[in-house]
Amino acid sequence: VSVVSVNGRTVKLRLRDAANPHRVGRPVGVASATILSYVGTTPPAGIGAWRFEGNVSKTVVDVVFPDTVAPGALVWFTVFWSNRKDQPGPACDPVGAYLQPGSVSALPEAA
Repeated sequence: VSVVSVNGRTVKLRLRDAANPHRVGRPVGVASATILSYVGTTPPAGIGAWRFEGNVSKTVVDVVFPDTVAPGALVWFTVFWSNRKDQPGPACDPVGAYLQPGSVSALPEAA
């Protein structure tokens, strides 16, 4: 997993095959990926402390954090692939990013 960008509370992730990092799609035999996040200074060693963000079949994904997560917070991600029988592979090394203060919002329309 790598962080493509951070916009306010939204982190855009790119998932890649470690054996073929230039390949755009999922690895051969993979059906989905599970994304987990953690907010804190150091990622936890145990899987139980991570927050489930979802199962995805795409390789570019946005993860949106709630307003309860402070701007500037350090967030971590780990991901593991699963095959078509839903058997998980090993999780990748955690990757961190800082949420940006503020957010971008649309201007109200003029009446």
